[in-house]
Amino acid sequence: MNMTLDLMFLSDWHISQGIGDGFRADAVLVRDADGFPYVPGRALKGAMREGASRLGLCRDDLQRAEDYFFGTRFDTLESNKQGRIRLSQAKLPQSFKVALDYVESAQDIRLADKETFINDLTILRSQTALTPEGLTKKGSLRTTECGIPGIPFEASLTIDAQGIPESWLAAYMASVCRAVRSIGGNRSRGFGRCTLSIRSIPFTGLPKTPFSQAKGENAWRLSVSFSGPLSRSFSQTAQQRVWPTNASTTFPAICSLVPALSAGNK
Repeated sequence: MNMTLDLMFLSDWHISQGIGDGFRADAVLVRDADGFPYVPGRALKGAMREGASRLGLCRDDLQRAEDYFFGTRFDTLESNKQGRIRLSQAKLPQSFKVALDYVESAQDIRLADKETFINDLTILRSQTALTPEGLTKKGSLRTTECGIPGIPFEASLTIDAQGIPESWLAAYMASVCRAVRSIGGNRSRGFGRCTLSIRSIPFTGLPKTPFSQAKGENAWRLSVSFSGPLSRSFSQTAQQRVWPTNASTTFPAICSLVPALSAGNK
């Protein structure tokens, strides 16, 4: 399933190349081959993962959805599972670049050149550290190149999730995007505030749990038996809570690990 994401920054933002330009700024924005600033896919995915984590605080099934779509985060590499979404870089709309190409080719002295327009998409922000006495700390002046707010970006989202209704996927991803608050560095200082949405898919609230199937579906009867002097048996109905809903194999397999436990369809 493919979707288009629309990103709009509401404040100055910064995603660094990791280096400075030597004379103008200590940290400069990431740029593409044409010199335009962009948002890397890894930064965008990290922000969506953070939004999914916020949703996971609301319901258990949304926590499992986070692990399913974005991958698990266990301490051991062998225990982790890969996510199921891919994100492209968030770039300026193609129409914006076409307009700038026209400006560059126009024979009108009233129009600025393309490089000037690109530079106008950024601004320099400087900051310094203070001593306990409130004085400027020597050698602490740092200048950062930031993107300006109000410029639209767009990215493509690809989801590999077979067997899950597209309507649920759309509602879930729209909720994840709605939970994204900021992207990039220096967010504790107010940088990177943004809105993220899926084009043509409005946010209508949290999606219903995917486990709300017909009554009795994915319900299993647990049978426990003991041998020896305390020999007895009893049964209890349990609801399978796994992602995805492959109850026909997962639940009996778990039960088979316990010698005294067995599972059968209710």
